[in-house]
Parts: sequence; structure tokens; C-alpha cells
Amino acid sequence: MRWQELERVNRYLDGELEPTEKTAFEDRLGEETFLSIYTDEMRALEETAAALEVFKAPEIDPAHRVRWPFRNVRHRTGPFLAGAAVAAVCILVAMGMGVRFFESPAAVIPTEAFRMVYYAPDADSVSVLGDFNGWSREIPFKPKGEEGYWLAEVQVKPGEYRYILIVDGKERPGDPLADYFIDDDFGSKNSVVRIGL
Repeated sequence: MRWQELERVNRYLDGELEPTEKTAFEDRLGEETFLSIYTDEMRALEETAAALEVFKAPEIDPAHRVRWPFRNVRHRTGPFLAGAAVAAVCILVAMGMGVRFFESPAAVIPTEAFRMVYYAPDADSVSVLGDFNGWSREIPFKPKGEEGYWLAEVQVKPGEYRYILIVDGKERPGDPLADYFIDDDFGSKNSVVRIGL
């Protein structure tokens, strides 16, 4: 039985149907056994509920109220409130630690060691400066062997990084091993490398 039919049974029993609706519903009651049985059960339930007595809750006489044995003792709420505050702080701290404890390890992006190689057989020093260190300090290269190769290792997260090479204190535009170059808005070019992409 659909909810619309259940609603119509309730409206029929409450006398809320129009005369034409009432006649059509009573015709259906004669034809549909299940609807007739349900309507009879609902009518019996309403009659039983109407026959029940309703009791009012008794009022309590002030003379018979429960008296607490320590009613006149002054309570000190200071220690209780302090303890409650400490407990609340402990719970909040524990919740904060729990959030960090259950963080997904996938959310932590690991860094990769990126090796940079530069060939400069006549150089006394080679360093690099770029996005991977916020352009804050030069990362020095170390000479590798006697063939003129210089080597640096930078720990970075996967991404795209702009950088410049500095050879003997002077900028060298464009690293031949860079992925591509981009203008630096000062009339020179920055090398760009893509790591882990």
C-alpha cells in the first residue's frame, strides 16, 4: 500500500474527505480486501486509544520534596572549574595529536636528490642559485675528477624549478643540460629543470 492510500485512510477515519471522495473510497473498501482490513484495524486502534484514560502527573507538595543532606553547606567551585579546564585542554591537545598521528602518509611529498653536472675545465668555482632554495644562497658544486666536471646534489620535491649557474662569481646564462629556458625579466635567461614530473 502506498503512502497516499494510507493518508486517504486517515482522512476517511477523521471525516476529512469530500462527499464524492468519501463515496469513491467506500466503493474501494468493498472491492479491495486488504484496504478494508487495514481501515478496520485503524478504526479499532483509534477507538482503543480514545477509551484509554489520561492521567495527569501528580504535583509535588513542597513539604514532601526530597531534601539534600548537604543543602546548607557552601560548595567551592574553584577547584572543580580548574580541574574541568585542565581536562578540556588535555582533550583538545590529545585530539590535535590524534589528527597528526592519523595523517595519511601519502600527504607527505618526499624529496628527491637531483644531481646537477656542469662542465667548466678552467673554472675555480661553480655554484647554482634558484627556486629550489628560494634564491637565498648559492649551492656550491664540487669538482669531480680532473676532467673539468663539477657536481652538485640538491634535495627537492617534484616540480619545475628556475635557476642560474654562477661560474667564478659571474652569471652564466643558460645551462646546456636544462630542459628549457625562460626570460627572467632582467634581460637574461633562466634555466628551467623539471624534476619528478
